[in-house]
Amino acid sequence: MFDNFSKSLVVVWMPFFYGAATRLPFIYYVIHLDMYFGLSWVNIGLCVAAYQGARVVTSALSLYIPRISHFLGTCLGLAGYITVLLCNKDSIRPFVIGTAIVGFSETLSSMQKYAKEIFKNDPDWTKGQMMLKYQYASVMIGVVFAFSIGGFVYQKYKINGVAVYGIIVEGGELLALILFFLLEKKHEQAKNTDATTEIEEASATTGTEKEEHQKRDLEEHAHVSFRTSLAKTAHTTYATSDIGPTWINWLICLSFGIEALTIGFNLSVGPIFILQTFKKDTGIIGVLFAVGAASGSFVAIVVTCTSFGNKLMGRIALPPFDICFAMCGIGVGVLIAAIPNFPGHVVGLIILMCFNDLGATLMTELQASITTASSYSTLAPAGQVVRRSLNVVTALTGPVLYGIIPRLPYYIAGGITLAWTIMIFVLFKIRTKQTVTELSTKTGLSKREIKSGWSFATREVIRLTEFKIGKCDSLIGKQEHDNDCNNHKTWMDSELVEPHVGYKKVLVTGGAGFIGSHVAEDLLARGDDVVIIDEINDYYDIRIKESNLQMLKDTYPEEGRVSIYKGDICDRELMEHIFAVEKLRWVCHMAARAGVRPSIQDPFIYIHSNINATTQLMELSHKYGVENFVFASSSSVYGGSKATFFSEDEVVDRPVSPYAASKKTCELLAYTYHHLYQLNVTGLRFFTVYGPRGRPDMAPSKFIDLVTRGKSIQQYGDGTSSRDYTYISDIVDGVLRSIDRCHKYEIFNLGKGSGTTLNKFISMVQKGVGRKAVIEILPDQPGDVPYTCADVAKAKHMLGYNAQVTFEEGIRRTAAWYKKCYGSGSSNSTVVEKKTESKEIKNKT
Repeated sequence: MFDNFSKSLVVVWMPFFYGAATRLPFIYYVIHLDMYFGLSWVNIGLCVAAYQGARVVTSALSLYIPRISHFLGTCLGLAGYITVLLCNKDSIRPFVIGTAIVGFSETLSSMQKYAKEIFKNDPDWTKGQMMLKYQYASVMIGVVFAFSIGGFVYQKYKINGVAVYGIIVEGGELLALILFFLLEKKHEQAKNTDATTEIEEASATTGTEKEEHQKRDLEEHAHVSFRTSLAKTAHTTYATSDIGPTWINWLICLSFGIEALTIGFNLSVGPIFILQTFKKDTGIIGVLFAVGAASGSFVAIVVTCTSFGNKLMGRIALPPFDICFAMCGIGVGVLIAAIPNFPGHVVGLIILMCFNDLGATLMTELQASITTASSYSTLAPAGQVVRRSLNVVTALTGPVLYGIIPRLPYYIAGGITLAWTIMIFVLFKIRTKQTVTELSTKTGLSKREIKSGWSFATREVIRLTEFKIGKCDSLIGKQEHDNDCNNHKTWMDSELVEPHVGYKKVLVTGGAGFIGSHVAEDLLARGDDVVIIDEINDYYDIRIKESNLQMLKDTYPEEGRVSIYKGDICDRELMEHIFAVEKLRWVCHMAARAGVRPSIQDPFIYIHSNINATTQLMELSHKYGVENFVFASSSSVYGGSKATFFSEDEVVDRPVSPYAASKKTCELLAYTYHHLYQLNVTGLRFFTVYGPRGRPDMAPSKFIDLVTRGKSIQQYGDGTSSRDYTYISDIVDGVLRSIDRCHKYEIFNLGKGSGTTLNKFISMVQKGVGRKAVIEILPDQPGDVPYTCADVAKAKHMLGYNAQVTFEEGIRRTAAWYKKCYGSGSSNSTVVEKKTESKEIKNKT
């Protein structure tokens, strides 16, 4: 969506102008208040606090309205500098108000959110972290620019010169922001205009990039450490998952504040300290701060953005202990700056600013690496709010402490920083031990084999991403396995099948059910005719199925649009009649007996409804010359697989329930009919489908129903199990794409491509319904798989499939549909009540 120029605006230009604009006041504000207006230390502290408080406001607003906050903040910053330029130079009030308004230009949080959003889906998960580091480097370069020129400008042109300087840099940021918004809108319009082409190109590119990454990983397989490979796997999954922030995320937010404590004291009282203690002029102050900022920028960029720097830091301390190293340097630097001679103060100041910029960059990188894109939209501004709030504290207390003992702010800042460093070191050690223990349990490796550097990853990442140690999935494999692995993913080299365009009459089995009725509805909506066969069994309330059929007939009453047959697919005579009379050439087989747990209780009905019925349909399809046969399989075929993503290339010969076994059998039969009769067959492995008209026995529909009515819901296990919940419209899109493409024989995963834990799922249901759930916790059920997540790369590449609906949005839509159909006062509400009452009576009996 974003071209290189748009990205440069977010990563380079806006951060540069922001850094220059927000650091200018530190050159002249305190000095002017003291030397020109002669304010007391308490009043100076209040004035500086007003400026810092304005920065807090903008950072807080970016939590909710980042773009509006960014635009208004930049405009206000420009207005503040204009106020300073035009005001009466002998009047303190407009000067203080104008400078305080400049504080609203604190817009870094918004820019960080743009960068995280732009790069969150990049195949190279490290790119987003690198861009955030480059972004902060641009801020630091802007700071150097402000410090290096601002002091001399103030010395020569006083406040007017600084104000003009501020107007130029603030205007530059506003121009860059407007350009970014315009380009963003332009790209979005272009995307909407040619959506189909873009999806196909993006799918092909995604497949190519993934192939290149896998090939590169395999070539380096023997040389890459276990920790590094595991990190790549974890963060690729974690970036777009639904996992919320943990205590370690909030700890980093607080650490941003402590990191800002020393620099806040230094910038609020440092200029006066140099003027009064060492008798230096403002030009020298600007140069000194510029040298410190330049040194900090250089150290941060070299250490975090170059291979040499990364290796050097790796020898000193691995993440997150590199933050402890930087924080320790900050504490030592500020204490050295308290030395009562100018050379010592200069050395301390440079050490302080070097480690300060390094610490801020490392914390930005760590927070980005252990935070999902959705959580980062909260945590990034939260970190800045903490920083600016501490700046308010330093602004209020710094001048007061300076008035007591000039070096007291330095002593306090250094002591607090070193104490905080010790505390986070201990907490990081605890987290490391927990993470290594869980990794050892997941992988079967000893704790000694797992490097301590893995401590930066939260345990929630590991719980989300199950790791499989085995041939081709092993992260510590042997080189001889590479050839076998390279034989996988042959679909990447296959020629893409062009979609059939034009009218079709499609047999939709199970057309009265959840997925089948939606497929039939979309086929009819695009102009195709459908023939539905459904036995309308009592697996769940038949009134729901009859309502689905009635909806289709009422919506498309024209003769021939919807033909409905009620009966068993295994009835040979009935099916022969349908194929002969309707002259079918397209089959979409959605009918099946569903449910993992019921299949354990009565496996024979699954053999009849799934295996026998599918065999019947394939036999008739080859007999009557069907052009394309698409059928529903299930993610249950993956059984207890521990792979990070379930891929179609995975061997699935160990199903853990009769239902899964029946679906795998159907896939084998499909290949047999393709091999014997050249029948074009496509099997679709659905991943936990939900949405309006959903089966009432499925968790999304059942939980929404129970929570709405204040009934208890049953949670099996501890809530860490995960499912790839996929909204019905995305599934139907994949089904129609499969119908239109006559593949010889293919199996595709259709899912969202990211997992949602049961705990998160329940939380989203509560939010969608607007009511607290009553939860009954039960043991894990036999036959249930702990984790499902689809690798949809093949479907993206060969079908152009791309799931669009997030889980939160899907639950919101489903809950809204439920309230409309079954809410209080609805004509359907009695159906729900009677159905529930009958189940309760049956259970009591």
